[in-house]
Amino acid sequence: IISCDSGPSPTPTSITLAPASVFLTAGKVNIVTLTASGGDSNAYAWAVSNTNLGNVVTVGGTALYQSTTNAGVNTVVVTDDQNNSGSSVITQQ
Repeated sequence: IISCDSGPSPTPTSITLAPASVFLTAGKVNIVTLTASGGDSNAYAWAVSNTNLGNVVTVGGTALYQSTTNAGVNTVVVTDDQNNSGSSVITQQ
């Protein structure tokens, strides 16, 4: 009997997004820089949970989050092509 052991399965590499949480003043437009590290930085995809609260403009591992004047909680998520992800919570109050 021949056994072929390819070793342990690779452990997913998480993505860290900094800052992990931000508090902004609603009623005015704010801009926050978010930085991702880990995962496959050549394949980052960025998204927000609620475009009525804000949006992101991205360049590689850095995103600029621009809020609207609305109040609420928004989550920015970055994902790579291996489905590793990280997030930051933006509270606008």
